[in-house]
Amino acid sequence: MKGSRFFLRVFRAISIFFIVAAAFSGCNPNPETEPYYSNDLITGDYFHSIKQVNPDTSNSLHTADNDWYKDAVFYHLWVPAFADSDGNDGIGDLQGILNNLGYLQNDLGVTAIWLSPIFRSNSTSSNLHGYDAIDFYTVDSRLGTNDDLKTLIQQVHSRGMRIIFDYVPNHVSNQHPWFIQSAGSTSSSYRDWFIWRNPRPSGWTGWDTYSDFHGPINGSYYYGIFWEGMPDLNYDNPDVRDAMADVFLNWLNFGFDGMRIDAVKYLYEDWNTNGSGYADQPKTFQHWQKVRSLLDEYASAGYAKFMVAENWTSDHTNLVQYMNKDAVPGFHMTLDFPFAYAAANLDTNALNGHWQWVQSSVVPAGGWMGTFTSNHDNVVSRPMTTFNGDAAKVRLQAALQLTGPGTPFLYYGNEIGMTGAAGNDINLRQPFDWTGASTQKSNGTSLLSWHKALITLRKERASLRRGAYQLIKNQGGVFAYERSLGDERTLVVMNTGAAQASFTLTLSQVPEAVHTLFGSDDASWSGGSSAITINNVAGYGVRVLALESGASGGTLINDIPYGSGTPQSTVSLMGTLSNWTSGVAMSPSSADSSILEVSRSLSGGISYQFKFKEGSDYWYGWLELSSAYDPTLVQAADISGTVIVLSQFADAGDANHNIQFTPAASTSYIFLYRPTDKHWCVVLQ
Repeated sequence: MKGSRFFLRVFRAISIFFIVAAAFSGCNPNPETEPYYSNDLITGDYFHSIKQVNPDTSNSLHTADNDWYKDAVFYHLWVPAFADSDGNDGIGDLQGILNNLGYLQNDLGVTAIWLSPIFRSNSTSSNLHGYDAIDFYTVDSRLGTNDDLKTLIQQVHSRGMRIIFDYVPNHVSNQHPWFIQSAGSTSSSYRDWFIWRNPRPSGWTGWDTYSDFHGPINGSYYYGIFWEGMPDLNYDNPDVRDAMADVFLNWLNFGFDGMRIDAVKYLYEDWNTNGSGYADQPKTFQHWQKVRSLLDEYASAGYAKFMVAENWTSDHTNLVQYMNKDAVPGFHMTLDFPFAYAAANLDTNALNGHWQWVQSSVVPAGGWMGTFTSNHDNVVSRPMTTFNGDAAKVRLQAALQLTGPGTPFLYYGNEIGMTGAAGNDINLRQPFDWTGASTQKSNGTSLLSWHKALITLRKERASLRRGAYQLIKNQGGVFAYERSLGDERTLVVMNTGAAQASFTLTLSQVPEAVHTLFGSDDASWSGGSSAITINNVAGYGVRVLALESGASGGTLINDIPYGSGTPQSTVSLMGTLSNWTSGVAMSPSSADSSILEVSRSLSGGISYQFKFKEGSDYWYGWLELSSAYDPTLVQAADISGTVIVLSQFADAGDANHNIQFTPAASTSYIFLYRPTDKHWCVVLQ
């Protein structure tokens, strides 16, 4: 008995020794069943052996303003869809961007570019998503070379513009060499770069109904919050932290001005939960604070870089925590999902409340918001789709973004009214419409011209970039607010209804002067009064006025009457009556340019199918088996004839369904289509 007790003591001592040794060595004694995770924050050195902060001064842009990003207007550029320089594979590339920097800077006016993922990935479709990296240090050959990237950065900087890259820290492709080695053997030095379990844990389903543990591979399951093709990295492993820090340090040293960071919420997990601890863990906040401290070294060297978070949430507390938690700075900026949702509904009540919060909570915490109206993900549809082709509402939404608090991120193609419905993200990543852009450049009232004018105004008015926000009025069809910075005061007035209207506003303090900067110059004000009347604002129209003396600048763009003007989208009639590939282009009606028409000679007794292609999307509609159509469509187009009653060919809600039409007589038929409300009909001449 005594000998047994002695043996037990020795066994316990040896066991404790190995457990302690494992803890101090940073090794996981049983990576298949026991994770690194502890509830305590990491203490001591977080990064151990990483690259030095050492910006390449020949590629990097020097600045004395660490907050330069607050003045920027970013262009979110989906690289594979923007411009194919060689025209051979239909994939946009870096040279295509280089060839079109003049469009971005001069025709639109943006001052900074965010590149979608450009590094080697396992994406195989022509519209590469790139978030499944297989090499973080090499530009994907389908997009260009590292030398092309260097040239692009240099050319962007030579224009005084900025450029940031998409950094993807949470996961890699399951074809990345790290994961291949990790999956190949339990004894691999890369085994615990990822999270393996055997048996498969229950309860871990993230935000969907599928298990986040995938496999098995050799009897074990690996963790991947998004899908099996993108396994999550194990940030409890210090080697992983160092390797991924080296990635962003490499490219910031290379010359990039900052990084948009993907999926920031998911780096660490709490394995003590039954699947609920997959996001927003204390060590995740700590990680980004450590990254921020590295970026601050660039600022100290005179090459200020910044990082903006993809923190997909509308929770205000959570948004702030990623920028400042426990009085420690993290992200400089987070993308503004609450703005995107409110702007998609033109919900001025929600916007006002949100902007009040930005001013009272975000700015004091040292944070900033990056506003967007749509992006590459299924957040919301592109504006022209959201508003069913109503260009006036699209213009109003753009004005909200470009005059409201935060730094604007314009998604490529939105400035020319490209369409795309959320739900299938490939809809949001279609090729840029260069024909439409060329047409709009020469049209002073086009959507492109509208964006350029507002961007120009934003550049001229510091109060629109960094100024405080104050609501003036949000009722009776008007949304009015003031942006102020120092002595500069800017009044923004928006008509939120379709009818032309005049609005009398009472300002919080008497203006020194009233000078119209944007929209028709039609305001009434008597010196010394705090009341001002903005006259005859078009439906969904916008006016911007300076309220300080000495303001200069004329009207950049006049009011555009609601419902007028050529539709922003290129529309084609597709189908067996033309063809399913390119269709036949529709032209503005001579009687009403907001209506498009095309004439087709058809043979009687033959069944035709068709739909309307607007930009890169298919739009469709059908009449009930009655005369249930909008008669103003034919009247406005000034066409006499018999409206043909049609029937739907497939179930409503099917994105691919067509309209079926069998003409009774062989003759000419006119197809009418109005993008603003999707009304259409066919008329027998």
